Amino acid sequence: MAEELGGAFLDADDFFWSSSEPPFQVRRPVEERRSLLLGQLSRVDVAVLSGSVSGWGVEIEDAVDFVVFLYVDTALRLGRLREREIQRFGKANPAFLDWAAQDDEGPSEGRSLAKQRAWLSARSCPVLNLEGNLSTRERLARIRLWMGNRWPAPEQP
Repeated sequence: MAEELGGAFLDADDFFWSSSEPPFQVRRPVEERRSLLLGQLSRVDVAVLSGSVSGWGVEIEDAVDFVVFLYVDTALRLGRLREREIQRFGKANPAFLDWAAQDDEGPSEGRSLAKQRAWLSARSCPVLNLEGNLSTRERLARIRLWMGNRWPAPEQP
């Protein structure tokens, strides 16, 4: 999507986690991740931010023009996570997969689908929900249709 919009791609995990070995072990403090992300956003005209920024503060949470919420069922999501873990680390961490499996049913105060849906309902910007195993092409087509004339026209050669 960032490529289609001619913008920067930013992943919330790159701001959430400090460098560590093994990776994804040391969380950055909220103020530090907020500052890093705001710094990156100030350097670009268009950005696509992937991942959750729930709890990062209104400067981040209310700075977006729109949100696209992607949802796939637990089995498919866990299969994708398992594949990603194997690609990154050569194996999947069973404790991580067990933790991730609780997203749909987890308590609303922790990491959960209920918490994400509550966060989405509090947004002042438009929110598009895309559910199911859609291809990237289908997702982009649905986002374009939803955005209507807000989607930038392709540059002419």
